[in-house]
Amino acid sequence: MKIALLLLTCFSLGAVACNSKGENKDPGRNKDTKAPAASAPDDDDPNTVIDWQAIPRSVIKETVDGIPFIIEIPEHRLLKKEIKKNDGTFPGYVTWSLGFRDGPGFTVQPADYPASEETLKESLLGQGQSVTRVEALPDGGWLQVVDEDSKKYYLITIYRKTAAGQGVRFSVSERRRNPIPGYDAEKAWAITVAKSFRLP
Repeated sequence: MKIALLLLTCFSLGAVACNSKGENKDPGRNKDTKAPAASAPDDDDPNTVIDWQAIPRSVIKETVDGIPFIIEIPEHRLLKKEIKKNDGTFPGYVTWSLGFRDGPGFTVQPADYPASEETLKESLLGQGQSVTRVEALPDGGWLQVVDEDSKKYYLITIYRKTAAGQGVRFSVSERRRNPIPGYDAEKAWAITVAKSFRLP
């Protein structure tokens, strides 16, 4: 009986020790969450304000419907690339997106080149959306910025023209279920990224 009791006590102490070790596996669990590293931000946390300007960008050389282009986008965002060729009905496109995760997406696609500033200002938009900036770029092309009152969405578009006169656009956009943390700073970053669009 004493031996059985001794064994039972040893097992109980062992179980307590294991549980204690398990509880200490994550010593920072109850501490404040640290800010994510700039090179790999925690995009899964919808409340995290990401310093996009601090994240290095990769130079991407690609073609869309046979038209070569150059853009710069964050390397860690190259998670999902999709290329579709012109099918005779719709123009092709090249896009980088996160799929099921929130975050900005990047798309290059042939498009009609805007005839004027007024054309861009009078774009057909969704509810609560407005064109807040239209700018003729010094090196050719147009910049258009679309904001949404809810701050859950923005769209930055650069239009450029090939030597043959074909219009091509590069858009950076994000749609979230809740307002985008650091909305204005991220939008400013998206404008910088959009301006990296070149047609060599």
